[in-house]
Amino acid sequence: MQPLNTTAPVSSIQCQPSHDRAIELLSSGGDARILVDPASCLNQYLSTPYPREVIAYASSTANDIGADAFARVVALVEAGLDDYTCALEAMRVRLRRIFALDRDCDVVFAASGTDLEYVPLAGVADAAMGGVHNILLGADEVGSGCIHSARGRHFADRTPLGITSESGAPVDGLARVSLVDIAGVRLRAQCEHRAKSKRISRARSNRRRNGGSTHWCIWSTARRRA
Repeated sequence: MQPLNTTAPVSSIQCQPSHDRAIELLSSGGDARILVDPASCLNQYLSTPYPREVIAYASSTANDIGADAFARVVALVEAGLDDYTCALEAMRVRLRRIFALDRDCDVVFAASGTDLEYVPLAGVADAAMGGVHNILLGADEVGSGCIHSARGRHFADRTPLGITSESGAPVDGLARVSLVDIAGVRLRAQCEHRAKSKRISRARSNRRRNGGSTHWCIWSTARRRA
């Protein structure tokens, strides 16, 4: 890797071989989202696979790794990494134990929520002879690729295994999928309207009990809608 940008990471990680190996592991083996630009030391989300002395707004997929989590990765590197498959199975066992799940309950790991859209589609692929109708809630509040993956289509030009793909092209092996998107903005608006209605009803009841008028409440609601 190129030397790290001195203004970006915590300075203590710049001269440790195990730190460099940890960064290499965290920025490889996936798709384009985790690749680090050698010039900026950032990925396409402007996030880093190492802790920085910055306050960064991020999402579940695009965030800087924290200092404690990075230290854990470094410790694993220094102790000698287990076989990847065995490590995943160990985490499955741990999660089943934590959540009191049966041993025959499958635990699936994926790079992001966008990738996880494929899991239920794959689970019903053999049983859905007439295809699948998928309901996506709030596409504007999830990764931009979900509109493709929820339809059983590729969302990038390369898979995490390095296989070339075409965004929007069907994924082999998945059933025919039709999709309806329920916009998150509309859902929020409906929830806010219900919440306001409940507040208004409570206020009117309180003022009736106290012998007061309720006209102010009705006037306020009309103003907001206008």
